[in-house]
Amino acid sequence: MKLPNFLTKVTLFSKILAIILFVSLPFIGFYLGYQYRQKITVPEVREIIKEKKIAVITTAPDRELMEICGDLPKLNISTDGKFTRVTGPTWSPDCRHIAWATWQSTFLNPSIDVGLFVYDYAAKKAKKIYTPKQDMETVEFQRWETSNMISFTKDGQGHLYMIDINSKEISE
Repeated sequence: MKLPNFLTKVTLFSKILAIILFVSLPFIGFYLGYQYRQKITVPEVREIIKEKKIAVITTAPDRELMEICGDLPKLNISTDGKFTRVTGPTWSPDCRHIAWATWQSTFLNPSIDVGLFVYDYAAKKAKKIYTPKQDMETVEFQRWETSNMISFTKDGQGHLYMIDINSKEISE
């Protein structure tokens, strides 16, 4: 198929337009992505990021559950001046619990309690349901499977483990 000459001819205008698009589109994409991330990040998480500039929240909140259960309460996730990774926090399907996992970039004696946590909204208390077995083991919250079961990964391997929040029994 032969296209008309005016569609295939390279002109000074087409070169300038190509350069402008080549330079500006990455900046526009970055700006739009940054704005989108601000909208999906929980306000409390934004506070942690602004204050400490070291906490990284790696999962976006589930908007459907946020609409049903409401905004997440302010959770005391301390970073203590070190790079801290938080996966979650996410509401359970029945809106009774919130789960998250923390990890800190230190070889020995992290300054925060690392592991997998569940916050009981009615009791207003958090409890640790999984503690890493090795010094450098990382734990990442993945999702709620049921109202009492959480799936998580260890050491970034992608293999899912399930844990019952009441009995703390782990299954693969």
